Amino acid sequence: APLAVLANQIVAWTVCDKLVDRKVILTAAQRAWPFRNLQSQQLDDLLTLLDQLHQARPVERNVRQGPRALKYFHGNLSLIPDEATMSVRDISTRRLIGRLDERFILDLEPGERIIFRGAAWEVLEIEDEVAVAPAPALGELPRWIGEDIPVPQSVACEVVRRLEAGDWKGLPLVPEACNSLEEFRTSIFKAGEGPAADRITLERHERLLVLSHAGGTRLNRTLGMLLASLLGSRAGEACGFQSDPYRIILDLPARLRARDVEETISALRPGLGKLLRLAVRSSPMLGPQLLHVARKMGAITPGADVGRFGLRRLLAAYGDTPLYSEAVERLLFHQLDENGLEALVKSMETGELEIIPSAATPFGAGALEPYRDFLKPRPGSAILAAVERRLRRTILRLVCLACENSRRRHSGEISARDLCCPKCSGQMIALLHPLEAERGVPTRQRERAASLARTHGPRAALVLAGRGVGPATAGRILRRQLPDDQLVQAVMEAEITYARTRRFWD
Repeated sequence: APLAVLANQIVAWTVCDKLVDRKVILTAAQRAWPFRNLQSQQLDDLLTLLDQLHQARPVERNVRQGPRALKYFHGNLSLIPDEATMSVRDISTRRLIGRLDERFILDLEPGERIIFRGAAWEVLEIEDEVAVAPAPALGELPRWIGEDIPVPQSVACEVVRRLEAGDWKGLPLVPEACNSLEEFRTSIFKAGEGPAADRITLERHERLLVLSHAGGTRLNRTLGMLLASLLGSRAGEACGFQSDPYRIILDLPARLRARDVEETISALRPGLGKLLRLAVRSSPMLGPQLLHVARKMGAITPGADVGRFGLRRLLAAYGDTPLYSEAVERLLFHQLDENGLEALVKSMETGELEIIPSAATPFGAGALEPYRDFLKPRPGSAILAAVERRLRRTILRLVCLACENSRRRHSGEISARDLCCPKCSGQMIALLHPLEAERGVPTRQRERAASLARTHGPRAALVLAGRGVGPATAGRILRRQLPDDQLVQAVMEAEITYARTRRFWD
């Protein structure tokens, strides 16, 4: 039963009637079909949570309006999920590349790699916006790449049945397409075991293991999540996974082999509800559901910045409350297939479903195709050209250390002539980034910036135009006497380091 709905109605009831008998609430709720099995203890637990959130307050046998009830009532008239978004900015070019829903940001941490707009990115910082940098390679399966329309198990089974039998009849295909499918089918069965509705095949693709199983979107996601949790516990380190309607990809820890996966699957027994709910707790899929329920029960105010507290703090605060239980049940209902998993385990017990090791096949390799595109790094020259354009457009402040005369110039337009004061002809001209100039620059730093400008000329302007590149860092870069393209690369790397580490010392 959707407890967020019941919580919403209890608060609304107390706002209208001020004081409501607890038994009346229980009786009214049980008359509604979704809450027909609601127990008295469940209602008590929910009222305790609402009391903690100051939405409703149990008083002996009654429930009265809480201090925050009126604000909650007007802010949650609808139970449709409210979602804020956050800008995503490429730190190398300072360009806005898109926006992310807060449900994806909830458990995102600096250092993780994601897929966004068809490319791999490393998350550097999450504050007012998400700062990212191009990732040269993923190195591991991405945690998410977006969501597709779910494919039912019945459709997935029909697909592999047609593929196994070479049956293309009744499909709206031209002869050329049928020939391509037949060639694909032949290549699969020539390489190893083909997919079938009554078996799971295990294929090794370098360090990734691909399980071919026509379970459909939700069942394969459920099985993949459970296996990743069990294998991670077995190895003592994280096991990544991704799935599609026909396959599950496992990014196995180094110490595990295909036989370990086969043993883990074979050891599954009916009654997996508790085990599945334990696996859900560590799944990134729980975050969006927990966020939705927390908002709808008033645990998170509408304007709260979820990027600042994250999933772990939500779990620590509400992990043993009805709020958490509601989020888990929502995830199981909307995205997973608990009943399908039980049916799969029973079919393995009866021998209707078998597990077969296989050599690598084109069908299994097909699961990796989406990720191969993401593994390709963006062209280095294109990135460097964009960074150089930005650096040259950055406006620097030129301050004379002798007379304090101040001018502004684009860094790309600064020449040797500009490094002489037009007022007093002084030769010590400090080049200051606008961010530093606003905060105020200590005398020692000004002197170092002026010394760099005097020694290295306009090249110093290009380096000091970097975001977070102070005189000390600029000096280390300039001393290396790099060619122009490598100089820009060094500035970009320094900017990324600054974005990654500034939360520790800024």
